[in-house]
Amino acid sequence: MTTDDFFFPVIAFAKDGSILSYPTEAALTQAPKQALKNGYFVGLVIVDSQGQMTTVQSVQQIHKSHSFSQIISEAFSGSTQAALILDPEKAEHVSLDELKARATACLDSECDEDAADKTRQAVNEAASYEIVIRLFYDKPWDLAETEA
Repeated sequence: MTTDDFFFPVIAFAKDGSILSYPTEAALTQAPKQALKNGYFVGLVIVDSQGQMTTVQSVQQIHKSHSFSQIISEAFSGSTQAALILDPEKAEHVSLDELKARATACLDSECDEDAADKTRQAVNEAASYEIVIRLFYDKPWDLAETEA
């Protein structure tokens, strides 16, 4: 299994308990250089919009010949393109209910109780993998903090 096999969007669960979502393969494989150095992506669990779940086994920075503008952009952004090496032995299908349970379990560490309750309710009402994943594009608890 490779990232080409994913049906986007995808949601990812990090070892530190954080939740990330990515609308495209390009977004998923655009990695902060510091995160690559620190091994942040190793062990990342990814679930796609059809319930395929796998774990990142390792990550390799992709070295391409860039135009001058791409080199400058990469230098200022601090990120680079990466190849995610997925663990074929950990690939499996998860049910929508399993995805909902995993996503809601992470909420208490991500946000305050009120925001966690609102997001948990939205996740539990979601009718598809894609809807659950899209709930984490703009984390509702981040939006609530900026509105206050």
